[in-house]
Amino acid sequence: MDDELCAVIEPLLPVKPAGTPRPPQLDSRRVLQGILFGLITGIGWEDLPQALGFGSGMTYWRRLRDRQAAGAFERIHQAVLARAHAARLNDVDRVMADGSHVRAKKRGAATGPSPVDRAETGSEHHILTCANGFPLAVALSAAMSTITWYYPHCSTGSGPCAVGRSGPATGSPP
Repeated sequence: MDDELCAVIEPLLPVKPAGTPRPPQLDSRRVLQGILFGLITGIGWEDLPQALGFGSGMTYWRRLRDRQAAGAFERIHQAVLARAHAARLNDVDRVMADGSHVRAKKRGAATGPSPVDRAETGSEHHILTCANGFPLAVALSAAMSTITWYYPHCSTGSGPCAVGRSGPATGSPP
């Protein structure tokens, strides 16, 4: 992570209140890099490589949980998105939607019947990206729900959303 991006992100991260009876916190930049490493590679938190200087995987898992609960990642996404928009890097002439289904063994608020096995529950991850690949929005919903609530222009055909057929690609885009 470069210094310019770090300068945008660090003020948005929660800080430990003074006088908290815990050991001193690790450097925010290193912790964020460890969190990103774990999320991108899919490695288990307990398997975070010590050789990279990440320390305890549980520290990173707790920091991820706490920052997620504090809304830090939403603030970071909005700040980075605003900077990309100001630099005219967002091409919203085409907006692409994608999603994936995950099983939800413990159930929860954002679960619904699995499209594979109705006896099981699941959730769906949705993402909208602009033509340049910048993520514009990310959401979690119950399985078997649609994303039109989340980007209403897609269902009406108005706005920068191209609706195509589902299934494998059959050629080059128009």
